[in-house]
Amino acid sequence: MRIVDRADGIVLFEVSSDEGEKLTDLVEDVQSFQISELFLEVALREGVDEAVVRRLRDCLASLSSLTVGLEPIVESESVVRLAGQIFDHASQGVGGLVVTAQSESGDAASWSFSRPDGRFELSFAVKPEWSKIDLLVSGRGGLLLSSYELDELEGAVDRLEPFSVLVATGRILLADGTPLSGGRLEAWSSWSKLDQEGVFRLPVDRLNEDLHLEVFAPSGEPLGGYWSVTLPSSEPVDLGEHRVPAPSPNWPSSDQPLMATEFPVEPIFAVDHRGES
Repeated sequence: MRIVDRADGIVLFEVSSDEGEKLTDLVEDVQSFQISELFLEVALREGVDEAVVRRLRDCLASLSSLTVGLEPIVESESVVRLAGQIFDHASQGVGGLVVTAQSESGDAASWSFSRPDGRFELSFAVKPEWSKIDLLVSGRGGLLLSSYELDELEGAVDRLEPFSVLVATGRILLADGTPLSGGRLEAWSSWSKLDQEGVFRLPVDRLNEDLHLEVFAPSGEPLGGYWSVTLPSSEPVDLGEHRVPAPSPNWPSSDQPLMATEFPVEPIFAVDHRGES
């Protein structure tokens, strides 16, 4: 299985199926789980290979905050292979989204994460009783963004038409006007990492929607409470700039518990991501 950075879709490294299952057993949803020192300590205690834990710790040290997903590798020749790309309104690729091939019974045949340029590929074996497959494009927290029905299942690589998703952009600054680099903006079932300039690209599901947003420092410290906005009625969705207090250098204090995950998110569609991979 591949371990993928959910912030942008970059593949960090690969692990064996056995090690992937050990990691999966520690979390509720393989679409998205946060790596923290506490998570790594639990992983070691539960038998995850030390080399895998060490590589995750190295990634965490270089990225300051890290949320990953596990992507299956299907190597059989007798599979359907799909390839496509996910764009925003400006034809810019959106990485870190999950594309799930879902059977008629609601099981996940397979899934894949979009890469930084928005490209994705996924493969899955077709069961005789399947007459069609639904492709679901979901945000980093499980928010359903787009869907597509595939009723012709062939073995060759099928190049799909590009998917377009709605993305809200903006910028988070500290009180003194400097960008909040490496932090995170969260909404219900969606989130975006802040780049070096504090810019976010938040996948959302519809226009004219009321959003309640929260900003977090790279350490996970919440900054400035909630930020409520109403999305405009047309694209582009530019939320402008928002300022938050500077992070505390002493966070968390000894009486603030470290959590293995920032927020548990249940997918809004019924997909079992612990099926065959």
